[in-house]
Amino acid sequence: MGMQPEQFEEIEREFKNFLEEIVGNDNMEAFRGQYQNIHDTLKSTYEQELTYIKKCKQTNNTIFEKASNVRAAIRMAAAEVERISALKQKVSQVYEEVQLQRDKEEKQREKIQHLRAEIALLKVQKDEDVELSEEDTLKALRERYEDLLKSREEHEERLERVRLRNRELLETRKQSELDIVEHMRSIEDLGR
Repeated sequence: MGMQPEQFEEIEREFKNFLEEIVGNDNMEAFRGQYQNIHDTLKSTYEQELTYIKKCKQTNNTIFEKASNVRAAIRMAAAEVERISALKQKVSQVYEEVQLQRDKEEKQREKIQHLRAEIALLKVQKDEDVELSEEDTLKALRERYEDLLKSREEHEERLERVRLRNRELLETRKQSELDIVEHMRSIEDLGR
């Protein structure tokens, strides 16, 4: 600041004292007018300086406030980027698990098809097998047939569990992808 308030008040007092001293002196009247103009200009300049200093302080405070907001937004964006990265990793893991479950499901289907073919073969063998007595053959075939049915039921149950797990993993994957999209939008909103 160019002039302290105390200095300006001292100048004001000296000006008033001077004006009081020259009152009634006609020789000093022209000088008084010029001195009054210079004093008015000085006073106006001092007041403008105070106004500018006030505006500068306000602007400075606004700058610091905005800088603080920008730093907070940068921290939030960095946290969102980390979270998106974690969600992408989670989606990748879920996708791999879905693939594993699909592979298991396919193997279970193949096993069931194999068992069905084996049951059909046993039925054909039952009809063709003449050497064994009908009763022994029937008993053996029934036992084998029941074993195969039991095995098929177990595989179908496993297949159903695999399908259920697969649906759960797909839902988890969809939700994770939605979370990523939501966080990307949050980051874009922060950028605005």
